[in-house]
Amino acid sequence: FAWREIPDEAAPRERREVELRKDRAQAHLVLGFRGLSLYDPDRFALEVIAQILAGQGGRLFLELRDRRGLAYAVNAMNLEGLAPGLFAVYVATAPEKLDEARTSIVQELERMIESPPPADELDRARRYLAGNFEIDRQRAAARAAHMAADARYGLGPDAQRHYADQVAAVDAEAVLRVARRIIDLNAYTLAVVH
Repeated sequence: FAWREIPDEAAPRERREVELRKDRAQAHLVLGFRGLSLYDPDRFALEVIAQILAGQGGRLFLELRDRRGLAYAVNAMNLEGLAPGLFAVYVATAPEKLDEARTSIVQELERMIESPPPADELDRARRYLAGNFEIDRQRAAARAAHMAADARYGLGPDAQRHYADQVAAVDAEAVLRVARRIIDLNAYTLAVVH
């Protein structure tokens, strides 16, 4: 069995939506796109994109939570796999604010594909990713796990040592190019629980 011979499912070509209604005080929405594999060099730019959107200083937090009061929690995530993983945005909101939160998320994603990020936003995202990775590497168990996984997946046992450099090499044009590659607002999967 060769790791790189995982069947490659075709990327979605249209919007797919699923909804589950429950007696809950919150609504949860995940809007996702086909992501990248561990072997795709664009995965570092996609991590930067997720960080630009995520976190307390990210676009989604500032717009949906701070400015508009639409979210209890909001995040962006990038998960790579042997086959292409996913890139997604998540929001927890009040049921009556769900439609407005969805519209705001789409607007922020549109911003990502319209123009490159400003230098300060890009620098903050790259520093955060590299810094958190280095904090995680302080534990011997984390270093060993990275080495084992990277070696097993064919990336080389020292791949973790290059992470900060690979993230630092992501420039604004790469962010825009990869955002346009991944964020297809005509072909996403939307899951809502409310």
